[in-house]
Amino acid sequence: ALTSESDFPVLYENVMHKVLLSAYRVQPDTWSSYLASGQLSDFRPHNRYRLGTFGDLPTLAENGEIKRTNLQDADKEQISAIERGMIFDMSFKAIVDDDLGGLTNIAAQMGRSARRTVENTAYAELLANPVMGDGNALFHANHNNLEASGTAVSIASLGKARAAMRRQMDPSSNEYIDLMPSILLCPVELGDNARQVLQSETDITKSNSKARNPVQNMVTVVDTPRLTGTGWYLFASPSDTAVGEIGFLNGQTEPQMQMENLFSTRGVQWRVTLDFGVAMLEWRAGYFNPGA
Repeated sequence: ALTSESDFPVLYENVMHKVLLSAYRVQPDTWSSYLASGQLSDFRPHNRYRLGTFGDLPTLAENGEIKRTNLQDADKEQISAIERGMIFDMSFKAIVDDDLGGLTNIAAQMGRSARRTVENTAYAELLANPVMGDGNALFHANHNNLEASGTAVSIASLGKARAAMRRQMDPSSNEYIDLMPSILLCPVELGDNARQVLQSETDITKSNSKARNPVQNMVTVVDTPRLTGTGWYLFASPSDTAVGEIGFLNGQTEPQMQMENLFSTRGVQWRVTLDFGVAMLEWRAGYFNPGA
């Protein structure tokens, strides 16, 4: 039983930390479907490069000299970790009067809060459509990854978006990257229609058609309440080429909890921290359609 403030960390700190981590791990997220998870060694900006390529081998004249060539500069983007955390105080009286169930519920809430923070930060960065290293926004006409006139999810619009992604070229414009979309990200209101379009065996736009659906199972639909409106995205698989990254300080992907006794008042406080940053790094790996 708890008899003094000093007993609290001894009795409950490990339990509270385990509950926090358990809640963090089971809280669902969607950012991992289209963003990569990376490691940052400190809080300074970390560079992420995409190298260019060499051009085709020049034809040589008889006894002709082989000329030297250079590798063009790579695209460069940056990502930085940001400190994040919260402290919660609880009086000695509240602790004595409560039971472990109430206290562990607080730990679980803090674990869910940490997970939710990562998710919300990822979507805030995506929706900001940030300016990339070349001076253009992530989704921009100059990047050939933005539909000029929005359309609903359909066989035609999906096929057009897929073709645009496959025609993206490396930073030197020598080689097609030929990225295949893997994820369709959209608001929850668009999810059912998107799944119907993608899962149908035949072309649903034609009455009694036996024509094969050319986009059947082309991508996996991920819908989220964190998006609104009619717009939708296609992304390459993060295991192939990720449109962006969430970088965790020292690779610590889970929140940490520390506890200590209060001094000026009777009670304890516990602190939860999670340091990470989000950045969009590769515009070629995504496509945005404003919808209709």
